[in-house]
Amino acid sequence: MYRHTQTAGWMIAALLAAAALIGWTLAAADAPAPAWLGLLVVLACAVLFGSLTVEVDHREVRFWFGPGVLRKRIPLSEIEACRPVTNKWWYG
Repeated sequence: MYRHTQTAGWMIAALLAAAALIGWTLAAADAPAPAWLGLLVVLACAVLFGSLTVEVDHREVRFWFGPGVLRKRIPLSEIEACRPVTNKWWYG
């Protein structure tokens, strides 16, 4: 079985920095409770998309983001072809 987890360190750092800035701005402005929803969205994105894990076994390919709320399974029988590629860093 193959398993690899790729962490999005720069994205996590950027989202946490944005969350800190949003939190500081909202606290300084004495914002009402609904305004803090944006901060929660940014923090949720950091948790949900902070990593990507891929697993391959004899039956299927499985992959998911973060803790696994968003996941997908593809049976190997549905894969017609594959080949190694090198993506440019700006592809994400």
